[in-house]
Amino acid sequence: MRNLAMMVVLFLLGMVSNAQTNTITKPDIGQTEYIVNSASGDVNLQASNAIILQPGTHIQSGSFFVAQIVSVASGITVNTQNLPIADFEIVFDGSTIDNLTSGSEQSEVFVDTSPAGGGDVSLLVNVVSTNDRSALNLRINKIQGVYSVEVFQNGQWRALSTEFYNVEGDTVTFTNGRVRYMVPFTLNLVNGVQYDRSVPLEFDLSDLLSAQGASLQITGPNEFLANIPPDVENNKFIWDGTQAQSGLYRFQLTLQQKIFNGQFIIQ
Repeated sequence: MRNLAMMVVLFLLGMVSNAQTNTITKPDIGQTEYIVNSASGDVNLQASNAIILQPGTHIQSGSFFVAQIVSVASGITVNTQNLPIADFEIVFDGSTIDNLTSGSEQSEVFVDTSPAGGGDVSLLVNVVSTNDRSALNLRINKIQGVYSVEVFQNGQWRALSTEFYNVEGDTVTFTNGRVRYMVPFTLNLVNGVQYDRSVPLEFDLSDLLSAQGASLQITGPNEFLANIPPDVENNKFIWDGTQAQSGLYRFQLTLQQKIFNGQFIIQ
């Protein structure tokens, strides 16, 4: 159970002469060993992944001591196992958990949100940029017990479609099912090939991409050339080709350091 990743506070009784409260942290879900620092020295406590640590649970290690769990910290588990390999960090309440990597069996991180005192929570998931990939900033919100995820785009936080993540309990799992085959943009063409000139031609970008810094060039008959500026606010390109002449047109869209080439026909 993921509750094993939580911080537990134990009250030691028995052979410990002066009963005291001890803090034990279990940062790794696969880890089963706790080290309890008590008045009688360090004691190893083995725990199974089948154990659910809840307040009121008693744990005995041989005949030396009995530990009672008196509180369990709240938190959110962020699962990025299904995403491509990338470096990222998580920021909450002014603290940063860095040097994290998605795309592996270990890509599941528990974030202790107990400082929020049970109130609303927001934490940031910042994917580090590389030469091949732009930075990506996500925000996980838990407002009145309801989860949502937002993506930062064009200076604004926008809702991320639930097709890219799912929530089970207090675990947010990001999925890559559609992202891997993500269509970076769509065109309002007839049958995917013909521009009928009834309305301006629009290149609508995916919600996960940004028109900021992107460029579009369209070429056509008789040395036609047009450089279209991005509509950053609406995350698209718009070309008013309603008066363009018939013929074969080609476009080159440069988006986040990648080049997309295509063509369409005006009859």
